[in-house]
Amino acid sequence: MAKVLILSRYWDSELERIIHSLVGLNANLTMCLGELPKSNLHGLPQLHPFKNWSFTEALLLTPTLLRSSFQAVHFFFQKDEVPSPAHHFLAQFYKVLQKKMVVSQDPTSPAFAGSTNSVWARSALKTKFASCENLEDQVSQELKLFVKKMRPFALIPDSVEKFYQDAQILSPHLRSNSSKLKFLFLKSPQSSTALPNISYVPQNEIELQYLFSKSQAALLAFSELGSAQLQAYKSMMIFFKIPLVISPWQKEKVPGLVRDLETGWVLETGLMQFLSLLMENPTLQIDFQAGFEENQSQRDFDLQTNRLSRLYEDLIPGA
Repeated sequence: MAKVLILSRYWDSELERIIHSLVGLNANLTMCLGELPKSNLHGLPQLHPFKNWSFTEALLLTPTLLRSSFQAVHFFFQKDEVPSPAHHFLAQFYKVLQKKMVVSQDPTSPAFAGSTNSVWARSALKTKFASCENLEDQVSQELKLFVKKMRPFALIPDSVEKFYQDAQILSPHLRSNSSKLKFLFLKSPQSSTALPNISYVPQNEIELQYLFSKSQAALLAFSELGSAQLQAYKSMMIFFKIPLVISPWQKEKVPGLVRDLETGWVLETGLMQFLSLLMENPTLQIDFQAGFEENQSQRDFDLQTNRLSRLYEDLIPGA
């Protein structure tokens, strides 16, 4: 995870909510605020160097910023907020250092635009998943035909070798179950194998969304996934109403990832429980309407914070 400085002149409930969510995703954050927050923010480091948000105050802050070696800075602006002299100075400071900048809202200043090092969080925060109808228009005819032949299938975010290495007992069962539910692996096979070996590596996020929207479920329980990856699948689950199959440790890693038997299944006893589930429910059907009701603002917020967390991860290669 990139080491990110959060810079905001004001403190409000929306920013607090975003920060708490990012902390839950193990984001490496330091807060530089104009107002004292009302909560301790899980002990996050805080800087309060500004009274007037002046050029001089920003200049005096630079030694601290250099020592801290932040890899990116995220400017949070209120709607229609005009950037201060301090904002202008720090924007130029990080451009000279060739560090990444993330900007929430559109500041009324060109100082935050026109740089190859700028990443506009507005698009990441506001972009929602394409509807199923729109996805159909954005993927190739080859992928549509592939999916049509594959269905019904469950997605597995691994290669076939990695999956069967961790779940060897599933092999004979899947051969007998293949006519009911296929497994689609999202990573390329490492070698030829006699095991069920159907894979498709998505070339972009649209293809991943399309595959997810056409699947019966995403089988995550046997894969090693980070918090941001799990949040990404949760966001797709919320939007497309496709269930997830997860492990207990994944549920602990991202609280609320799945509501057992309502938005998916938690395999408390691992492989044997999954085999039993397949015997009872061969195509992993679930009725979302019976147990899945979230208000739209919470749904949008989950999508937004997930995309912001992934943006942070993508800022610095290998972070």
